[in-house]
Amino acid sequence: MKLLYFIEKVEILNNSQKKKIIGSAKVPFSGIYNTKKFKFVVTQGNNSKLIKEAMRKRSWWVEIPNFNTAFNFKWQPTSHRIKFLDLPKDSNSLQTVNHFEFHKSLSEKSELFENLQQYSEQIKTNVFKIMPLTFFINIDMKKPNAVNSSLIEFLSVFTLFESSRKKFKKIETEKTTITEEDFILNK
Repeated sequence: MKLLYFIEKVEILNNSQKKKIIGSAKVPFSGIYNTKKFKFVVTQGNNSKLIKEAMRKRSWWVEIPNFNTAFNFKWQPTSHRIKFLDLPKDSNSLQTVNHFEFHKSLSEKSELFENLQQYSEQIKTNVFKIMPLTFFINIDMKKPNAVNSSLIEFLSVFTLFESSRKKFKKIETEKTTITEEDFILNK
């Protein structure tokens, strides 16, 4: 990031001579806070270079250091450490981030499934009528064989479903009427 400097008059108290020395000093970034441009922060991570490049092309935006809280827009790859409660709630304040609070309820597969499962219970329907078959593989990395046992368990279930799907396709092409018997997996 290009450092912007602004020359300011400063007063320095010289302790040995007990007098004021008036001079100029270069203060990093001080000029950007006096501008009427919107201020943005981009932290390092997935796609941060692309986001910075896009924001820099907008002449009404100026980049500020990522430790600064006087931003209008802050982009970061994850919502970790975003203090949503500290963001202004009124419409007059222009400060936003690139994540929604509680977004994990939609963006994480396991939480989305739980939410849709609760919803499907409320409307008294099968969750798989509104969501495709979903697998979660929980792996405890502290256990040495956890990856293998979790994947073996997944493969056995997946193989069972796959053979059932092939059987269903065969039945579908041979028959015009499908009965409940056709769905029994051990057949």
